[in-house]
Amino acid sequence: ASTGGGRVLRRAATSPGRSSGRHEGPFSGSPAKAPAAERPLAPCSTATPRTFLEVLGQLTELEELRLTHDEIFGSTAQLLPQILTGMPRLKRVDLTRNHIPKQVMQEVRAAMPQRVKLAGDDQQTFFFY
Repeated sequence: ASTGGGRVLRRAATSPGRSSGRHEGPFSGSPAKAPAAERPLAPCSTATPRTFLEVLGQLTELEELRLTHDEIFGSTAQLLPQILTGMPRLKRVDLTRNHIPKQVMQEVRAAMPQRVKLAGDDQQTFFFY
């Protein structure tokens, strides 16, 4: 349909005005030709589930890691240096607004490579019950 300004608009393939129940767009036919958003989801992988830290350790190209406001406690923070030392491009880690005690943050800082700047040690959130 023309809008008067010379611009031609075409109706979407999923428009409710279509009488056919099947998709008649440019990617109809083989699902492999359809854009990713229109393809059916593949079944879940049977691979062994991995922890956040295991996955994080595989991000070897990562330069900056911001884990702010993530409910990280001291015990989890103590696990970070062993993972982060295997990330050669890492330059900065921000742990602002978590629940990491000052002593643990100092331990984390001491265990981190010197090339990595650790931020957030003075901005932790603590709840006293």
